[in-house]
Amino acid sequence: MIAGLIYDPILGRLRKKDPAAAQTPPTQAEVLAALKYYDEDTTNPATAPVASGSFSIAQGDGATSTVNYSTVSGGLTNSATGVGSSIGGGQLNTSAGLNSRISGGLSNTISSGGTHATICGGNANGASGVASVVLGGQENDSDGDFSTSRGHYAQANEDGGNATSFDRQHNQSGSAQNQKLTRSIEVTDDTPTDITLPITTADKTFACLIRVSGRQTGGTAGTVGDSFYDEFKILVKDIGGVNSKVGSYTEDTIAEDNSNWVRTIAVTASGVIITFTGEVDQTITVLAEMDRGETA
Repeated sequence: MIAGLIYDPILGRLRKKDPAAAQTPPTQAEVLAALKYYDEDTTNPATAPVASGSFSIAQGDGATSTVNYSTVSGGLTNSATGVGSSIGGGQLNTSAGLNSRISGGLSNTISSGGTHATICGGNANGASGVASVVLGGQENDSDGDFSTSRGHYAQANEDGGNATSFDRQHNQSGSAQNQKLTRSIEVTDDTPTDITLPITTADKTFACLIRVSGRQTGGTAGTVGDSFYDEFKILVKDIGGVNSKVGSYTEDTIAEDNSNWVRTIAVTASGVIITFTGEVDQTITVLAEMDRGETA
C-alpha cells in the first residue's frame, strides 16, 4: 500500500486516505456498483453478474464466474467455469478448461478438456485439446493437444497439428484445409525406429509433402554434425477409416553425409510411417515434417 492512499472500490482507483474516517471494508452492494454491470436499453435491464468461486470476479451483463480464481471482465452472458479460467469480453463465450482463456468474440467455447487452451477471438470457435489455440476466424476447432487452427472451418484434430482453412464452398469443418505436423525421434544404434505422422480422420484425401532431416549429435562412432535431408511426396486416401496409398510415392534425397543411414516410408492404419535406421554408437536426432492438403 502506498502511504496515505487507499483503493476505493467505488471509484475504481486509489484516493487519499481520510484520517478522520473509519476504515471499513466495502459492502457487497458497493462492490457490485464498482463492477458496473448495466444495460442502456432500459426495456431489457441487465442481469447481475455472479462470482461464486473463491477469489473469482464477474463483470458484465449476466456474467458468471462459478469456480475458484475465474474471471469475466465484461461483455454479455459470458461464463468462466474452469478453475483459473478467464474471459476478456464479447458475448456468449464459455471457458471451462483449467487456466483457459477466451479474449473475446461471439459464441466461442473451450471445453473442460482444454486445459491451458486459448481462443483469441472470432465466432463459434472451439478448443478441446490440452494447450490448444484458435487464433481467430469462424467455426474453427483445435481438438488435438498442442494444436492450432485459424481461418474458416479449420480443424486441427491431430496432436500438434497446425490447421489453416478458408472454405467458403463446403461450409464443413475440415473439408478443404492445410494441416502441418511435426514429430521427432532420437536413435543411438542400428535398430529401425518409426516416426508416426498420424492420419485419424475418416473419408478424406491427403496430399502430403514430408520433409525428413537428421543430424548426428553424439556417439563414439561416426562424425558429430553429419546430416541428411529427404523429401517424400505421397497421396493417401481414407475410406471408412481405412488408409491406403494412391499410386506410387516419390523420394528425393536432397543431401546427405552418411549413405548408411536408411529412410523408408509406408502407409498404415495409424497414418504415414517414416522408418529410420542409423548405426551403432551414433546418436542421431531425426525430424519429420508433414505439410498436407486435406479434402473431403
